[in-house]
Order: sequence, then structure tokens, then C-alpha cells
Amino acid sequence: MAINELSGPLVTAFLYRRIASWPSRKYTYRFLFGPEPIDALCYLAMRGEQLKSHLDAGFVVTCVGDSGAYRLKKSKRGNTVADRAAEYVLSQSGFDYKVVAFSPSGSDERQYCSLGFNLPVSSISRSVYGEYPQYHTSADNKDLIDFKSMVETIDFYESLAVRSPTIALTRGVGHCS
Repeated sequence: MAINELSGPLVTAFLYRRIASWPSRKYTYRFLFGPEPIDALCYLAMRGEQLKSHLDAGFVVTCVGDSGAYRLKKSKRGNTVADRAAEYVLSQSGFDYKVVAFSPSGSDERQYCSLGFNLPVSSISRSVYGEYPQYHTSADNKDLIDFKSMVETIDFYESLAVRSPTIALTRGVGHCS
């Protein structure tokens, strides 16, 4: 499952390397890797209360391995720092994109925006899970990956990271302080 499962960790890992190499950072960035949905559920059990009081913006990085148009799925709140920063960066990017309202189906944004937490977490993807023909089939393989588009997505997220204080990106590992 190259687009559905592999592209998010790859984009996030390279984004982590970029942010870690910045000579200084104004904000704190936290990256998480884990299998959906247990990763978000466990992290919320361990750090949910801390996130409620400290997280300004979070993004679920999934289905970003191809050249499809960007798709911002807003947080449940719909007007968070994450939502506004993503819409601004998308509007300035020159790329085709679509903005959709939150819905409880999808990826880890479901858990982060669930009752009791309702965190400012959005999801930005390219091909949308469940909407491309190869989704959850053996045809979702490395032949679908477009590395040039993945680099563009890393650039996009880096631009977004500059504008979003205290962000968390799921599908990545480590912590930059």
C-alpha cells in the first residue's frame, strides 16, 4: 500500500530531517509514527490532556505519494490555526486543491477530533483514501509513487510548518525542540 501507507511516513521522515536541520526554530514540532488507528488512540491516552492545552495545529500526513490535487480536510472545529494556515499556504502554492469539511470517516484525524479531545488537527492528502481505484489493493504499489510530487509535498509541509506554532504531524517519528 504505497500511496495509502508508505507515502505518509516517507514524506514525514524527510520533513523531519529538514526541520531538524534548521539552525533555529520558533516553534516546537512533534512527529509520530504508528499504525492507524491505534497510534492516535494510544497517544491520546498518554498525552491527550497535554495536547488539549498545548497543541495549536496538527496534521495527519497520509496518501501523499502521487501527483493528485491537494485535499485539505478541515478539523472538526473548522477554523483552527491548522485550518487557516493550510488554506493560506494552499492558496499561495499555485497547486490545485480542494477544501472539505470534517467528517468522522477517514484517517487518524477522526481520533484527534473525537469527543473529549476535539483537537485542532486537519488532514492534507493528495489522492484520497477510499477514492482512488487502487486503494487497499495490491495495485497500490511503488509504481504509483511519484517522487517529484512527494518532494513538492515535503516543500508544502515545510512552508506550512513555518506558519503553524506547536504542530504535531502524525506518521513521523522523533521530536524537534
